[in-house]
Amino acid sequence: MNRFFFIVCTVCIFSQKINGANYYWVGGSGDWNDLNHWATTSGGTILHGQIPTALDDVFFDANSFTNPAQTVTVNVTEALCNNMDWTGVTNNPEFYGTVLNKLKIYGSLTLAPVMKLNFYGLVSFEATSTGKTITSLGQIFQHSSIAFNGVGGGWTLIDSLSLTAFGGISLNNGALNTNNKKVTANSFSSTTATSRSLTMGSSIFNLLNGFNVSSTGMTVNAGTSTINLTDPN
Repeated sequence: MNRFFFIVCTVCIFSQKINGANYYWVGGSGDWNDLNHWATTSGGTILHGQIPTALDDVFFDANSFTNPAQTVTVNVTEALCNNMDWTGVTNNPEFYGTVLNKLKIYGSLTLAPVMKLNFYGLVSFEATSTGKTITSLGQIFQHSSIAFNGVGGGWTLIDSLSLTAFGGISLNNGALNTNNKKVTANSFSSTTATSRSLTMGSSIFNLLNGFNVSSTGMTVNAGTSTINLTDPN
């Protein structure tokens, strides 16, 4: 009886790990690795026993922040998640990290209009399957660069993707579809020798310092897109 119970519990735990779990931020301001902020349900009091992994979906919603301008601080070298979703968040929270921090997203990203994206580190999309999306909802990546690194990954922009003059976009692996949306950044580069593709449609690329693409392993479907290089030099 006890042995059977142990086997069943082990299988359940292993299955949950394979499938990932939902992580809901609670309690306002805090550090990414503080388990007091990761609940199993929206606004819940039952907490997870470890911080999110690459398998887990993380949510920031109406029950996450109790006062205006509270901050989620990425205080680990690499913050991992599958999907990151800020839908329904209130109180204009800040998502903060330094250049020493990296955010690795293995699924899709959905931001929110009422938040402050103040992350200085690299945002790396690591999916190894297609069907992933990026929804910015007016947010600008103020200080960070973006890299698409997942072998076999596929990402589609749902709306405009905007970085400031500090941030570049690198397509190192996989397939990026800008889906007729506007892309603004310091630069766009794809110079690895791996299999990758860029589908632009009627997108407008506003780039400060250049569009640098190597033909090795690369397919570009330019469509009717436009590339504007805005640096007067």
